[in-house]
Amino acid sequence: MPIFITTYTNPRIKEEIIQTVGSSFSFWQRLKFKGIGSPRMIIEERDPFFDEYTNPHHYLTYANFELRPKGIIIHIHKTLQNFNWALPYGTFEFERTADRLIVHAEDKFLAFRDGQQLAADFINKVQIFI
Repeated sequence: MPIFITTYTNPRIKEEIIQTVGSSFSFWQRLKFKGIGSPRMIIEERDPFFDEYTNPHHYLTYANFELRPKGIIIHIHKTLQNFNWALPYGTFEFERTADRLIVHAEDKFLAFRDGQQLAADFINKVQIFI
């Protein structure tokens, strides 16, 4: 799954994301799920693959998750740029530790500080779809 640059609207990229993880849930579905996103989390550690999509180690990089019908999107925020990592169900897994949430996919990973506590509700919603 590639990383999509979503700083500016691009219909081609939007269509690729929809083909990969499905279109966004409707307003009523979002209410039913009591939200489809996670809180903003800090990327604490990452695979070297993500170096160009994140701030240098001495600056914080934030990200959050979005639930879609066929997968999830990890929105990465680097200064004034936005990147999306679209992951279909079955291609990723969550690893929880005492103080981290780690997402593994395609031999790559992102580790989030205090992610287990922040994204617990989101992970429970993902379990419904898997």
